[in-house]
Amino acid sequence: MAEKPDIDPMKVVVVPLGALHLDPQNARKGNVQAIAESLKEFGQHRAIIAQKDTGRIISGNHTYLAAQTLGWSHVNVFWVDDDDEKALRRGLADNAVGDQAKWDDGALRKLLEETGTDVPGLDQAQVAKLFKEIEDVVPKEAVYPFSVS
Repeated sequence: MAEKPDIDPMKVVVVPLGALHLDPQNARKGNVQAIAESLKEFGQHRAIIAQKDTGRIISGNHTYLAAQTLGWSHVNVFWVDDDDEKALRRGLADNAVGDQAKWDDGALRKLLEETGTDVPGLDQAQVAKLFKEIEDVVPKEAVYPFSVS
C-alpha cells in the first residue's frame, strides 16, 4: 500500500480587513460589483490568499474590495509564506490559469434553462447571444422538403 504524502492541510482563518492590504502591483482589473453581488448571494466560498509576513493580498484583491463595498469587517484568508518573487508568480499564475477556462455552450445553456440567467458574474449580453444562436438554428415552423397535396 502506498504511503500517504505528508501534506499540511490548508488552514483558512477569519481576518479583519485592516490586517490586509491590496497588492499595488496587481495587474488584474476585476468587476468588483459582480463579485459583491456574488458575495451577497452566496457568501465567501473562496479564501483570499495573502502573504503571511506583509498582509499583502496575492489573490483576491477584488474580493477584498467587494467585501469593503458590502461593509464587511472580516474575510476568510489563507496565509502563505511566500517571498516577494514567489508571491508575484503565484498571483500571476492564479489569474492566468483562470483565463484558460472555456464554457461548454450546450452544458451552460442547459444549466441556465434550469436555474435562470440572472446569475452574478455572468455576462448577460453573452447569455443572450448564446440563446439567440439556438433560436437561429432551430426553425420556428416545421419545414418540409416537399409539399403535401
